[in-house]
Amino acid sequence: MSNNQQIKMKFLDWRRLPRAFRSVVQGQPQVLVSRTGRSYFVPVEFV
Repeated sequence: MSNNQQIKMKFLDWRRLPRAFRSVVQGQPQVLVSRTGRSYFVPVEFV
């Protein structure tokens, strides 16, 4: 399973997410992705 995937979304959509589902790590916005049995943050690229 590769964890280097990136999600593209609009900045305003990201801002609308509940705080628990988004984070910023070292200036890199991330969004929580849930898979069966595990959850992890994936970098977000704003479009």
